[in-house]
Amino acid sequence: MRDYYYILGIESTATETEIKSAYRKLSQKFHPDKNNGESFFEERFKAVQEAYETLSNAARRRLYDEKLRQFNSSKVNSDDLKRFEEALKRKFEEEFRKREQDLRNDYTRKEQRLKEEAEQNRRAQEEVTQSEAASQDNGGSYVIVTCVSIVIAIIILGVFLNRQPSASNTPPPAVSDHPTTPAPDFVKLVDDWNKAHNTRDISLFFVLFDNSVLLYGTQSDKNTCIESKLSLLKKYRYFNQQINGGVQTELQENGDVKCLFTKHVTINEELDKEYAAYLIFRKVGYDWKIITEGDLTTDKNLAKKKQALTQGEVKGDFNGDGQTESVSVVPPKEDDTGMDCVGDCTTYLQFSDTNLPGIKIENSLGGMVSNVGDLNGDGRDELGFLPGWFTSCWRQYHVFTYKDDNWLNAVPSFSTHCNQWEQGIKPIETDINISGNVIIRYSEFTGDDIVVKNKSVPIE
Repeated sequence: MRDYYYILGIESTATETEIKSAYRKLSQKFHPDKNNGESFFEERFKAVQEAYETLSNAARRRLYDEKLRQFNSSKVNSDDLKRFEEALKRKFEEEFRKREQDLRNDYTRKEQRLKEEAEQNRRAQEEVTQSEAASQDNGGSYVIVTCVSIVIAIIILGVFLNRQPSASNTPPPAVSDHPTTPAPDFVKLVDDWNKAHNTRDISLFFVLFDNSVLLYGTQSDKNTCIESKLSLLKKYRYFNQQINGGVQTELQENGDVKCLFTKHVTINEELDKEYAAYLIFRKVGYDWKIITEGDLTTDKNLAKKKQALTQGEVKGDFNGDGQTESVSVVPPKEDDTGMDCVGDCTTYLQFSDTNLPGIKIENSLGGMVSNVGDLNGDGRDELGFLPGWFTSCWRQYHVFTYKDDNWLNAVPSFSTHCNQWEQGIKPIETDINISGNVIIRYSEFTGDDIVVKNKSVPIE
């Protein structure tokens, strides 16, 4: 039996607020998307989710506390549990330290290479300067003779011009005291960005990215963006993208420049596809930096997700009275940054039949509710709910059933990835081979890819 209090790092007397605070902190730290989808972190994330779902529910917590008390009454069981949890903690700390050290080593190597290239450029410039100085010393006499000849030629030309009638009274054009700045070559900037992918040159991303970048719908700092690129390029043995056709530029009202182009992406033998892509550049000092990277396909998917957060009502007979009820999603209010909530990030499911109690889902920014049908044969439709969040493609899918005037989890919540939803895979259905069971379809990171797996589980 696992110690949920130990997993969340709290005392058994912890308050509801302390449980919620510990969950938020740990779920952000262990989230698979923040740890390159590594299976160890995914398992840790699931354990945190499981612990929170039990301890945040008063009835389930009381039942769990009683079972834990009975379990701990056995000295052998208690010692085994403690050893297991301590071993798991050590393993996590070792994995986390190793990952952080690998990232530091990668950036150190890139930084050293940039310094070496800068030093080579400086030395080359010094050699050119010294060569020019030597040429001036050796050819001093020649320069003097040449200058005298030029002066004589100018005097003769002046005398000749003074004898000619004036061709125009137009004054000569004014010469600006300020040197002009060369127009930026956005085609080259886009080409450099493309080259960084194909050569796996992370240092180029370091030069091109601004300190904060909107990367495919997620606002991140430069280092996080580079880490994301590094993770992508490490994941695939063969990755190549080409710019097809030209690069179109659009001047934005605020002075930014949007570059639009078609990129052809090839990944191993799995993907060979064109995307309508774009980069937005902003002038920072004397340089133009990428502040946004995206494509129209991703924008369309993000728009679908946003629309799902504000979807309309879903109908069904959820209490088995033979009448049709409707359920609607009431999301929390977002703050001005669009990356946090005003108050708790809690979503509510409300029903047209006021006799049906609402459902409260914490740590959810709205979401997608659906009628998944009568899965347990009790004459009531079950509800499926996919929570929304600011970032990340990983979501815990919930299935609720109405029994004894309360909403219960029909099955334990299970992990899904946005790939699963984009492919239209049905998350749950009745298992026709095993009575009282359902088939759930969940996402899992195998170390090489994110795959969808099936499992038969009992339903409430």
